[in-house]
Amino acid sequence: MKLKRIITWFVISFLIVSMLSGCGLLNQKDDQEEEPYRYIYFYYPRDGNQVLKRLILDYNESQQEMYEQLTTQSPEDSTIPKPVRIEGLEGSGDRIAFFEKLEELTKEGVSVPDLILLHDTWLMKMVAEERVLPLDGGLSSSKKTEFFNGMNLAMSHNNKTYGIPFWQDLPLLYYRKDLVETPPTSWTELAQLANGISEAQEMEHGLVFPAASQENNAIFLSSIWSYYGATPDFLEKEISFDVDAMSAAWKPLINMVNSGSLATNVTSMSAEDCRGVFEAGNAVFMWNWSYASRLFQSEESPLTGKVGISSLPVSDQGGLAISGYALTISKDSKDIPESWNFIQYLVNDQSQGELRDSGLLPAKKSLYQAGWLRRNGLPDDLPAMMDSGQTINPGSHVEAALTMMSEATSMAVNLNKNIDDIIMFIKEGIIVEEPEATEPSGDVTTEDEVSEDEPAEDESPEE
Repeated sequence: MKLKRIITWFVISFLIVSMLSGCGLLNQKDDQEEEPYRYIYFYYPRDGNQVLKRLILDYNESQQEMYEQLTTQSPEDSTIPKPVRIEGLEGSGDRIAFFEKLEELTKEGVSVPDLILLHDTWLMKMVAEERVLPLDGGLSSSKKTEFFNGMNLAMSHNNKTYGIPFWQDLPLLYYRKDLVETPPTSWTELAQLANGISEAQEMEHGLVFPAASQENNAIFLSSIWSYYGATPDFLEKEISFDVDAMSAAWKPLINMVNSGSLATNVTSMSAEDCRGVFEAGNAVFMWNWSYASRLFQSEESPLTGKVGISSLPVSDQGGLAISGYALTISKDSKDIPESWNFIQYLVNDQSQGELRDSGLLPAKKSLYQAGWLRRNGLPDDLPAMMDSGQTINPGSHVEAALTMMSEATSMAVNLNKNIDDIIMFIKEGIIVEEPEATEPSGDVTTEDEVSEDEPAEDESPEE
């Protein structure tokens, strides 16, 4: 009996060990099983209207269909590559939070972005830190002409191109055309009209603009500085500018602040805050992005038929300040051809058309038909404005430059500082420290550059 119990115990132990060993082998097999896709990680700021999510979904479906078609035609062909799958990684629209998450993704090492969608003011920081690749090998002269010149210029540094425009925008001057006969052609005239009409109509604001965002605030100031030829050179260690021109540029703003038509709460306003104030009939002028134009076309808007739209005042000394987002390839990407193919998909006519239909301004010139502009209440000469405009370029010192500009506006609007105080702050408020010495890395090799000879499966016939 004792021997029987011993034998039974050994049998049970053997079965348990066998089961555990079997589970281990199964788990090991699962761990070693290959992924069914080639993953490309795409990091972008908040996608409020979901257009990027839809484009990613459509692209993934097309890649899967292409793979299934190839494997059906040649089921024995082991050389057919796995289908590409784009994994969208959404970040904050706030610059600081966006870069904090980018650092986290890079350090984690699992989902290091291959592609990064960047605001134009952030691009040179990434270039200076050698975190994005030059794309010149994939950009012919004819391809560049498909985009507006101002954005093309913003993509270049030291004769190399680091980004492709995805969508862009420019600030427009919205005005009460039932109160303003013709839009102002100078900032002095704008200030006079804002002061006089807001007082006569007992309106709270003469002018509103979305100053809560540092990028928006910087573009607003750049619009005025450009008019007076006062735009600083941010590429120097200590920024330089024409003091007399800078003094002239601040006069219309100080004038509106002193009269009360540029109120202190403007520095906390978002774009939608401004639109709400303007649509409620509490402002004569509004500086805002193009999205607001179509909303005033609605019969439900209390200002239907009462809103005029024009460019901001422009002088011979400078053009309009424009803005936008660029597609870049990370230097850490191991899948450059696949990343480049997805970029081509995002800038083809169909994808750019979806961008336009969602309410954004596409990067491609060809989509700016006159009928579409009129239906959205946009000026007929909008394409010309975008082509002649230029982005602001704070260089690699984005944080210091944008913070300085935001604080300068706050000094004028909230602290009621005079022009001399503001200019002194601008001169002394941004002294860029020299970057720490690093090991010389040399230029990015041509192997890292996108070559036009690389396959572009999703490139449209037009491109």
